[in-house]
Amino acid sequence: MMNPSNSSHTRFFKRHLCLLGVALCMSAATAVLGEGAGPAFLIDASVTEAQPIGNRFSNVSVWSFLGTSADEKMFHEWSEAKPAGWLNKTYPWLEEIQVFIASGGSYLEHPRQAGDTAASEFDRDLFKDPADRTVLDDYDFSALVRACHNMLRQGVKPVLKLHCVPVKYSSQPDIDWFRVNTRPPDDYEVYADYISALVESMVDAFGGPEVSTWRWYVGTEFDNKTWWEAEDETAESTAEEFLKLYDWSVFAVERVLGENCGPIGSHAMMGGRQMWDPEIFFAHCQSGRNFATGKRGTRLDVFAISDYDRAAVDLTSVKESWPELKGSGNVLASLDRHRGGVHIRANANLPGFEKKAELTRKVMEKYGFGGVPIEVSEGGMVYGTDGKWLWHGLAHGGSFDASWTALSFRKMLDQEVALWSRWPIYRTSGLFSGPELAATNAIRLMDRMSGDRRIPVQASGKAASEIVASLSSDRKTVRVLAFNHAPDLENPNPTETLELDLRNVPLEGKVSVTVWRVDEDHADFWPQWEEDRTAYGITDADYYQSRDQPDPAHALLKEEHIDFWKSKDSAYSKLAELEKASVQFHRVEEGQLNLKLEMPCFAVALIEIHEER
Repeated sequence: MMNPSNSSHTRFFKRHLCLLGVALCMSAATAVLGEGAGPAFLIDASVTEAQPIGNRFSNVSVWSFLGTSADEKMFHEWSEAKPAGWLNKTYPWLEEIQVFIASGGSYLEHPRQAGDTAASEFDRDLFKDPADRTVLDDYDFSALVRACHNMLRQGVKPVLKLHCVPVKYSSQPDIDWFRVNTRPPDDYEVYADYISALVESMVDAFGGPEVSTWRWYVGTEFDNKTWWEAEDETAESTAEEFLKLYDWSVFAVERVLGENCGPIGSHAMMGGRQMWDPEIFFAHCQSGRNFATGKRGTRLDVFAISDYDRAAVDLTSVKESWPELKGSGNVLASLDRHRGGVHIRANANLPGFEKKAELTRKVMEKYGFGGVPIEVSEGGMVYGTDGKWLWHGLAHGGSFDASWTALSFRKMLDQEVALWSRWPIYRTSGLFSGPELAATNAIRLMDRMSGDRRIPVQASGKAASEIVASLSSDRKTVRVLAFNHAPDLENPNPTETLELDLRNVPLEGKVSVTVWRVDEDHADFWPQWEEDRTAYGITDADYYQSRDQPDPAHALLKEEHIDFWKSKDSAYSKLAELEKASVQFHRVEEGQLNLKLEMPCFAVALIEIHEER
């Protein structure tokens, strides 16, 4: 097992060797590029895809409308402290907030039972008294209404994930690993009345025309037993109970908004240790008996999958941090069976994404849902390089996540996946405060391509770097996104000099070539934090969650260290600013332009070529 106390120093040393290599390569590259030393990419702008690239990062998923942990107030006080429209203005690509577990499943005063894997962590059940089983309609949706109001005030729409059943609706509730009730309701009609009342509360607050534009999900990873499981704990009963939940939930939404309401869909792992086969769900939606209406079939307008990587895993460290997770039926036990339970090396390059997307589309097409969009409703990196949780954001703090995010963008385009809803970690404290992350700046660059049409790219020579190219709808701007990602932070790729051969460019004469960069020297404060924390004497032993977590305030143990981190907010915010790295002028002759681009490890760059008149 890796010695965690030396790991960050080793990575620091390797990173600076890599950056030294950048400097050397930049000074020597010109002499050898003509001999074909660097990988080459042919970008022929005469051919483009028919449809625009689209906004692939239009959603953010939140564990609760308050945030990731109970001390946060994301869509209550924090959003209210910002001017109206601040979120949309700051992140113009952000259109929707997917609110996980929006309709209930736990309350803080619910006593932990002998069979519960964990205790409740949020007040999710929307009642005046969630413990009173003698009154089942004492609804109180005010907290959720307030959160939805603040989302709309900030220029984004809520996407409510209706899933976990309120505790008092299940006679035998079970609080599992995700700290919510996994059991079905005793009476689906009572549950449907609750969901209809929730929707009515939104209509009362915001009007029918507005709420009719919202999207809805029923279920989160419905094939995951730690989210949903029948009382007899069999796959057959669990599948049937979810089909009932889905039908009754769709019925409850349509009862208020009508059949012309916004899209309604569901979400499964579509891989891993599934409790039951999601094909059962698609077959039911196509032609199964609807448990709510008695008719055949159920609408399915959108479908989501999950996709997670791990930077590394030291299961011993994880178990020490989370002792309540020991047992046979949880995530850690699954990892134990996966590879012996000691240390799993990094695979942070979305290795199973293509297969998962292809299998999902295949089964959906089989049951007549080939035209239904596929999304990623949750995903990221689960563990840091120290083997500890990356719980706040499920992402890495530095440019490693930026290049990983660019890789996810390319894979979404290849697999025609509509969007990836990341966890809310645009900034170190979520969405509203703290320095921005390198990955946020990478998304900012990719958003510039959303209205463009993709240009096919042909690569020659061995290259770690990848390219996505596009042409604007008015045919006046060519964009080239480059990224150099390696799956293991501790084993970076070498710096590469890319030769870009652009042909049939619909520009002529003088053009401006603007380059934006996101890497350890540009728009990324994280390397400075790594240096500062080392100089201050903060070691791996001072973290209860991963040192790589982008929110150190929710990872460090000592208040002194948290105060030190917070004292750097202004300086790090400045380092995180995205600026143009360079602007040069070239000439396009007969539609051809040749460029060279240095790409360090874990870097993202965007080139914009625009005609100067």
